[in-house]
Amino acid sequence: MRLLTCVLLLACLPLAAEPLKVGDDAADFAPSNWINPPTFTSFAELRGDVILLKTWGISNAECVKQLPEMNEYHKKPGLHVVSLYTEVHKFEDLEAAVTKHKIEYPIALDSFWPAGYPGDVVPNVWIIGTDGKVKFIGTDFKAALDEELAKVTYPGLGRDKIAKAAEEAVILFVQGKFAAAYKAAEAITSEGAADDAEWIMKRIDERVKTLANRAETAESERRYDVAKAAWKELARYAGIEDAAQAAERLKKLNESAEVKKEQSARRELIKLQYVLAMAFRKINKDDAAELRKFRERSMNDYQKFAEKHKGTAAGDIAAERVESFKELLKESD
Repeated sequence: MRLLTCVLLLACLPLAAEPLKVGDDAADFAPSNWINPPTFTSFAELRGDVILLKTWGISNAECVKQLPEMNEYHKKPGLHVVSLYTEVHKFEDLEAAVTKHKIEYPIALDSFWPAGYPGDVVPNVWIIGTDGKVKFIGTDFKAALDEELAKVTYPGLGRDKIAKAAEEAVILFVQGKFAAAYKAAEAITSEGAADDAEWIMKRIDERVKTLANRAETAESERRYDVAKAAWKELARYAGIEDAAQAAERLKKLNESAEVKKEQSARRELIKLQYVLAMAFRKINKDDAAELRKFRERSMNDYQKFAEKHKGTAAGDIAAERVESFKELLKESD
């Protein structure tokens, strides 16, 4: 993936961060491209739960063998699976694998290497514990995962101890019945559970606000895959005032011809990036003439894309890359 990332960012990346070690705080990363984008942007939002990060590729037999298991892990309460895709090939091949294996968890396509999650070992796993620190790095991760998951008493809540008087509200929260959980928390009168009641309501309020802001921001940036994921998640909070618009906003995006056009253009841009990454792989990077020829091809391909998809966010990104390649070519003159 370092190779693909260099191509996507025009070989102008800063040096990759030192690989994370066990005991380090988990580092965030912000991919430009996702398949199945998550509804969080920072691992801090998941504090109290467990995160499983995993490198993989479709040409690796062990990775493919583990896909059904990863699907099952994705369903576990209190566990968040995020996969880091490391291979360079036709993007359609990855899409086909996602469909075939019914992968629903997030797949990051770039930006994790500079954050300290190198992709040179496949498969490889990082287990991030309930305290936000890296607990395990390697392949034989099941014991470490079970140990961390045993610490998650109330998935999503961020607390492991709750007063008895707050148990009804917490059970509703864990079941995803957020409006009912909020109402039950409001009704708590026991002084011993007042702090827990406040925590439950605050947790719901903050999550609703975060999701709404994320959806609005993604829409304004025309990142409709992210916006849809956020509105879909927010719709689960139906009955909470600030979540009332979620279902309608999601429906509107799903039916919009303009949104479909934008998403189609973004997919075509990712496909182009993979094509260029494959081409970059074949050249001799120490040959100035070959490198210049690749840059010229990339500039021209992005120029054609920008013209074809003018007026879309993907077209704007391509146009920016044209200018970046022009600068690189000037520097090599």
